Amino acid sequence: MRIRLLGSEAALSTSSGNTFGNATLVRLVNPTTGAVVVTLNESDDSTAVGTFTIAAGQTELLEKEPDQRVRAASASVLGVKVGYTH
Repeated sequence: MRIRLLGSEAALSTSSGNTFGNATLVRLVNPTTGAVVVTLNESDDSTAVGTFTIAAGQTELLEKEPDQRVRAASASVLGVKVGYTH
C-alpha cells in the first residue's frame, strides 16, 4: 500500500480538534518517547467518538468522518490528510 499526501503536516492540539481539511483518512505520528492518547470527537468537538493510545515512535492511520475532529494529549503528535493509492 502507498499513501497519497493531501496536505501539510500539523501538530495536534490538546484543547480543540482538527478536521485536517475534512479528511477521511489521517496519518498520525508520535515522535515522542512516551505513549500519547489520541481522541476522536464529533463535529461539536465535545462529544467523544473514542480514544486510542499511539505508542512512542509509532505511526497510525485513522479513518474518520469528514467533520470529526482529532486531538491529542500531547501537541507533539503530528497529523496530515492522506489517501490510499495503488
